[in-house]
Amino acid sequence: METIAVLDPGGEPRTVHLPLAPRPADLAGKVVGFLNNGKNDFDWVYERLSELLRAEGRVADVVRLRKNSYMQGAPRQILEELAERCDLVINGIGD
Repeated sequence: METIAVLDPGGEPRTVHLPLAPRPADLAGKVVGFLNNGKNDFDWVYERLSELLRAEGRVADVVRLRKNSYMQGAPRQILEELAERCDLVINGIGD
């Protein structure tokens, strides 16, 4: 009888607990950023959310940026622009 060696490349998972970013109590006068991850169907979601936030007069402005690909992190330039221009950012995904 032959022996089969089974290798398990998995290790012990590392869990890092990070606190959530502070949430504003109110959106009045805030600039909301939307970061589209490049997947399908997010465009209509953030278009509609932008319309609702603006129509209600709840936000000062909306900034919408898009990553090149959902498979890669956002380029530093996009992250810096969002950090500079926005009070909060919604990072959305599609299907």
